[in-house]
Amino acid sequence: MSAPNTTRISTQVTLSRQDKPLAITAAAIFLLLPIIYLSIEYYAALSYIPYYSYLKNHTSDLGIPYAFINPMTGAQIYSYQAQLMRLNFVLNGFLYYIGHTVLLQATTSLTGGKYNIPRAIVSVVYCIGIVLVAAVPAGPGEKKDGYAIWHNLGAFLAIGGANANILLAGLAAPSTRQPVYRGLCLLLGTLGSAGLAIFLIIFIAKNGSGMSGFWQRSSIYPNQLWEFITGLHLMYLLKQTPSMGMSKRE
Repeated sequence: MSAPNTTRISTQVTLSRQDKPLAITAAAIFLLLPIIYLSIEYYAALSYIPYYSYLKNHTSDLGIPYAFINPMTGAQIYSYQAQLMRLNFVLNGFLYYIGHTVLLQATTSLTGGKYNIPRAIVSVVYCIGIVLVAAVPAGPGEKKDGYAIWHNLGAFLAIGGANANILLAGLAAPSTRQPVYRGLCLLLGTLGSAGLAIFLIIFIAKNGSGMSGFWQRSSIYPNQLWEFITGLHLMYLLKQTPSMGMSKRE
């Protein structure tokens, strides 16, 4: 499935009946995506030793598939569910891409295809990025060998792509017919982008001040919230979709 590559002015206020199956599929994917991702992340965090902090630890720490010694404390660190977390990254990437492709097709009648091409591109960027995060862990072994740069690149592509997409989704939403959804998208995209900028400064300066995990999550979790809001928004649009009888009379 490919995103429509034309932009036209749309005056349609609801989904067409033809778009309904696509909208249902996209809504189901986007409602489930954050639940699946966050649930697996939480489960993996519970299995992390000696303990996992959402404020201090990065998400990637959960995907390091071997034990190592913390040079600062001398404690052994191990994520027992690292392989599950890596699978979570991959699953999230492909479901995001599929859901987003279906979303664009389902809502083109409302947006006129506005920003469909860049939105399709950033969904691919997100998928590639998060698969890279899964494929190359960011443990001390990878850092020593120089492979961790691929993990870092993947994380930047995934987080940056996700927040760019949220902003584009807001800009594509008609301001007069979808003002709430548009506003939420622009707000979440701005917050996520700001969080990413702060996290990059901390990461480059190598000075997390005990809050590095928080700042990373401030750039990641807006995407999970956007996915769920988008699923709810699609459900709302589906409720407004005219029935077959109404469409015939029109």
